[in-house]
Amino acid sequence: MSSSLKSLVIFLLILFFWLAFPRDGFTAEITKIKGQNVLITDTDAKVGDSVFAVDSNNKKRAIIEITKAKGGKAVGRIVKGKASEGFTVIPKGSSGKSSGFSFGKKLGLMALFGYGIDSQSVPISGNSTPMTGTGFSGRGGVSYDITPLFGIKIYAGVESFSVQSGVTNGVTYQTNITYGTVDGLGVLNVFGGGINAWIGAGGGLAIPLSKTTNALSTDSIAATTLLHLAAGADIPMTGDLYMPLMVDYALFVPPTNVVTSIISLRAGLMLKF
Repeated sequence: MSSSLKSLVIFLLILFFWLAFPRDGFTAEITKIKGQNVLITDTDAKVGDSVFAVDSNNKKRAIIEITKAKGGKAVGRIVKGKASEGFTVIPKGSSGKSSGFSFGKKLGLMALFGYGIDSQSVPISGNSTPMTGTGFSGRGGVSYDITPLFGIKIYAGVESFSVQSGVTNGVTYQTNITYGTVDGLGVLNVFGGGINAWIGAGGGLAIPLSKTTNALSTDSIAATTLLHLAAGADIPMTGDLYMPLMVDYALFVPPTNVVTSIISLRAGLMLKF
């Protein structure tokens, strides 16, 4: 396993265990009360939603109607019962204590742009020659939450891959490929509320659209299977508009002893329905 892959795996494992165990700070909670109006934080409730205020004994004490909502915070009006600061908030109709998830709009359409750290190792004259470089990508995607915890993400787009070696035997080796890609991830939503963070894994297909190389036979550059390990977060902006952020490790499943990978940082816009 390469050092870059080891570093990414360690980072994703730390991120997963840090996020996977809920903390009170990630639970939708009443933080301020003035008269019959309350301020709720760490929530993705929408204007017009009705929610329950729940005390520390997990008993429903009030019904609140949301009147304003933006950026993971909401203002609501108590329409029945009494509430206190520190009460958690759950969607009306839920029977359990809030985990921070408000399972509202399940479908998201997104556009992402990415910066990739490209890596390839090629056997030349009996020695493995490392090549590195950077590339860019553009993708459209669909996100769908099957349950509050589990979902899928599907992407399609274009990825540029460009690597170059140092001078080896007086020659600088390089590979430049533009791929058309289709990818799918199964994801675990590790907390909700204002920000939805997730971790996922999946696979994809990369089809070369153009290619130049003096390190490989161009005939050997063909459609390739990808394995993905990724993590990210959807950050609310305004209304149903979100900013998706993600880090993605893609390993090209090699038909030979050529090892190719990309670590990508992606950001964009997503509209939820």
